[in-house]
Amino acid sequence: MDNEEKQEEQELQDTLVDLMSVLLVHGYTHVNLGALMRIVGVEDEYARDYDDSDVEIIDAVAQHQEMSENKENNSESDPKPTIH
Repeated sequence: MDNEEKQEEQELQDTLVDLMSVLLVHGYTHVNLGALMRIVGVEDEYARDYDDSDVEIIDAVAQHQEMSENKENNSESDPKPTIH
């Protein structure tokens, strides 16, 4: 997977989590991942792989938040290249 594909994957995950957060605020606790992916325009042949994935929204949002925080912490600890 190249950097562009990784970026697209991250943007999709961020969008899905944003939508899950809105659903959570409105009282929903579970969502079908395949259906949610179709709502944001993911092609059916890819989203179909997730049709059997019903997720608990609070867990998915918390996991995404934790992963984002870990990613930020790791990037902060990486030494920044210095241009001389």
